[in-house]
Amino acid sequence: MSNISGRQTITVEKGAPLLAQGKRWDYFMRYQPFWLQGIRYRTYALALGIAGIFLLFTLPLLSVLAFAGAMYFYRMSPFYTGVASSKRRLIQLN
Repeated sequence: MSNISGRQTITVEKGAPLLAQGKRWDYFMRYQPFWLQGIRYRTYALALGIAGIFLLFTLPLLSVLAFAGAMYFYRMSPFYTGVASSKRRLIQLN
Protein backbone atom coordinates (compact mmCIF):
# COMPACT_ATOMS: atom_id res chain seq x y z
CA MET A 1 0.00 0.00 0.00
CA SER A 2 1.26 3.47 -0.77
CA ASN A 3 -0.02 6.89 -0.01
CA ILE A 4 -0.52 9.19 -3.01
CA SER A 5 -2.13 12.56 -2.42
CA GLY A 6 -3.79 11.38 0.77
CA ARG A 7 -5.17 8.14 -0.69
CA GLN A 8 -3.94 4.63 -0.19
CA THR A 9 -3.37 2.67 -3.39
CA ILE A 10 -3.44 -1.11 -3.75
CA THR A 11 -2.69 -3.16 -6.84
CA VAL A 12 -5.00 -6.08 -7.47
CA GLU A 13 -4.23 -9.29 -9.34
CA LYS A 14 -7.22 -11.54 -8.70
CA GLY A 15 -10.93 -11.19 -9.23
CA ALA A 16 -13.24 -9.31 -6.92
CA PRO A 17 -13.86 -12.10 -4.33
CA LEU A 18 -10.15 -12.72 -3.77
CA LEU A 19 -8.53 -9.29 -3.76
CA ALA A 20 -4.77 -9.54 -3.34
CA GLN A 21 -3.41 -6.52 -1.56
CA GLY A 22 0.23 -5.65 -1.76
CA LYS A 23 2.74 -2.86 -1.94
CA ARG A 24 3.88 -1.25 -5.16
CA TRP A 25 7.39 -2.48 -4.46
CA ASP A 26 6.18 -6.09 -4.32
CA TYR A 27 4.29 -5.52 -7.56
CA PHE A 28 7.39 -4.08 -9.20
CA MET A 29 9.63 -6.90 -7.99
CA ARG A 30 7.18 -9.50 -9.30
CA TYR A 31 7.13 -8.08 -12.85
CA GLN A 32 10.67 -6.71 -13.09
CA PRO A 33 12.13 -9.94 -14.58
CA PHE A 34 9.60 -9.80 -17.43
CA TRP A 35 10.47 -6.19 -18.15
CA LEU A 36 14.21 -6.94 -18.11
CA GLN A 37 13.70 -9.96 -20.37
CA GLY A 38 11.86 -7.73 -22.86
CA ILE A 39 14.77 -5.28 -22.91
CA ARG A 40 17.22 -8.17 -23.27
CA TYR A 41 15.29 -9.58 -26.23
CA ARG A 42 15.16 -6.16 -27.88
CA THR A 43 18.94 -5.87 -27.48
CA TYR A 44 19.44 -9.34 -28.99
CA ALA A 45 17.23 -8.34 -31.93
CA LEU A 46 19.27 -5.21 -32.56
CA ALA A 47 22.60 -7.06 -32.30
CA LEU A 48 21.45 -9.83 -34.65
CA GLY A 49 20.07 -7.26 -37.09
CA ILE A 50 23.42 -5.48 -37.22
CA ALA A 51 25.20 -8.83 -37.56
CA GLY A 52 22.79 -9.77 -40.36
CA ILE A 53 23.57 -6.58 -42.28
CA PHE A 54 27.30 -7.20 -41.86
CA LEU A 55 26.98 -10.86 -42.87
CA LEU A 56 24.82 -9.95 -45.87
CA PHE A 57 27.92 -8.82 -47.74
CA THR A 58 30.35 -11.43 -46.42
CA LEU A 59 28.42 -14.67 -45.76
CA PRO A 60 24.90 -14.38 -47.19
CA LEU A 61 23.74 -17.78 -45.91
CA LEU A 62 24.56 -16.88 -42.31
CA SER A 63 22.84 -13.53 -42.72
CA VAL A 64 19.55 -15.39 -43.25
CA LEU A 65 19.98 -17.06 -39.86
CA ALA A 66 20.93 -13.75 -38.23
CA PHE A 67 17.86 -12.03 -39.66
CA ALA A 68 15.65 -14.94 -38.59
CA GLY A 69 17.02 -14.69 -35.06
CA ALA A 70 16.56 -10.92 -35.08
CA MET A 71 12.92 -11.27 -36.12
CA TYR A 72 12.29 -13.95 -33.49
CA PHE A 73 13.68 -11.81 -30.67
CA TYR A 74 11.94 -8.72 -32.04
CA ARG A 75 8.58 -10.51 -32.06
CA MET A 76 9.09 -11.98 -28.56
CA SER A 77 10.09 -8.72 -26.82
CA PRO A 78 6.52 -7.28 -26.73
CA PHE A 79 5.34 -10.47 -25.05
CA TYR A 80 7.63 -9.96 -22.07
CA THR A 81 7.22 -6.19 -21.85
CA GLY A 82 3.45 -6.63 -22.29
CA VAL A 83 3.30 -8.91 -19.28
CA ALA A 84 5.10 -6.31 -17.19
CA SER A 85 3.07 -3.32 -18.39
CA SER A 86 -0.40 -4.78 -18.87
CA LYS A 87 -3.41 -3.07 -17.36
CA ARG A 88 -3.84 -4.20 -13.79
CA ARG A 89 -6.67 -3.11 -11.54
CA LEU A 90 -5.86 -0.40 -9.04
CA ILE A 91 -7.97 0.11 -5.93
CA GLN A 92 -7.84 3.35 -4.00
CA LEU A 93 -8.92 3.36 -0.37
CA ASN A 94 -9.96 6.57 1.30
